[in-house]
Amino acid sequence: NATIVGSAVNSVGFSGIRFSNTTSSETFEGATISNITSHSNAGEGFSFIAGSCKVTITGTNTSWRNGAAGLLLSTNTANISIRSISISNLTLFGNTTNNINIAQSVYNLTLISPILSGDTTFSTTTGININSTILTGKIHSGDFSTVSGIKTAHTNDISITTNAQPG
Repeated sequence: NATIVGSAVNSVGFSGIRFSNTTSSETFEGATISNITSHSNAGEGFSFIAGSCKVTITGTNTSWRNGAAGLLLSTNTANISIRSISISNLTLFGNTTNNINIAQSVYNLTLISPILSGDTTFSTTTGININSTILTGKIHSGDFSTVSGIKTAHTNDISITTNAQPG
C-alpha cells in the first residue's frame, strides 16, 4: 500500500505525477493519495498508467495549465482495466484539450465534488473525455464550467466517444 500526502510539482518535462506499473501483475492496490498539486508540466498533471488497481484520492488535489490532460487514466497492458478509482475534491482547469482523459477501461470511477473548467489564458475544450469503457461511473456534486475570475467554460463538459456505460 502506498500513501502519498502533500506533494507539489511543476514544470516537469513530462507528467507531473505519474503512477505506472511495468507488468499486469504489479498493482497499486489500496494506494491513498491526498493533497497533491501539479501544474505547468509538459504532459499530464496526474497520470495513472496502471493495470488492476484500487486507488483512493482524497483531500484537495489540484492540477492546472498542463500541456496534456489534468488527469489521465489509462493502462499499459491490453485487456487490463483500472479496477476502482475514487477521487474527492479534484480541481482541474486550463489543461490542454481535456481536464480528465479516460483512455483505457475503468470498472468503477467515482468523482466526488470535482471542479472542472477552462481558464482565460489556457482554454480547455473538454471537462471529461471518455474514450474507453467505464462500467460504473458516478459524479457526485460536480461543478463544471462555472465562469468566475480566470475560470471559463469548456466547449464540452463531458464527451463520450466510445462504450461508456455510466451506472
